[in-house]
Amino acid sequence: GGGGDDTIDLGAADLSADTVVFSASASANGVDTITSFETGVDAMDFSAMTTLTGTRVVSSSSSTSKVTLSSAKSLVVTDSTAGDWSDVAAIMTAGIDVIGDVTGDTIIAVNNGIDTRIYLYEDDAVDNLSIQDAELTLLATLQTTLVSESAFVIA
Repeated sequence: GGGGDDTIDLGAADLSADTVVFSASASANGVDTITSFETGVDAMDFSAMTTLTGTRVVSSSSSTSKVTLSSAKSLVVTDSTAGDWSDVAAIMTAGIDVIGDVTGDTIIAVNNGIDTRIYLYEDDAVDNLSIQDAELTLLATLQTTLVSESAFVIA
């Protein structure tokens, strides 16, 4: 999508593999709306974001199966949040173990049963036990409810 807020249509149910490539920083991306994303076919490429840390590329996380934030470059939070997105930081905190100061960034995907939002988490080193709204930057909204681990491309 490049800079600015874009609407990116990947083509409805065409089974053609499309890749949305994100820039190196949140400020260079804007907030994109991605339509017709096919889970298991299409992908989001975050390889340019060199500040992502962790030993695992992608991990699924939920309130019943938490993942430590610093161990993954990206997380798919499988708990659904409220339809109005008012509690997204709380849902992330419920599904992710935040232990101490996180020295790198993480891509976090969370859905509300209708859409999936993709956030960049940047630790501010203030509250090291939970995710705060100020630490999140919305990168994109996918008009689909499910984003699987196969949807992420990260170097």
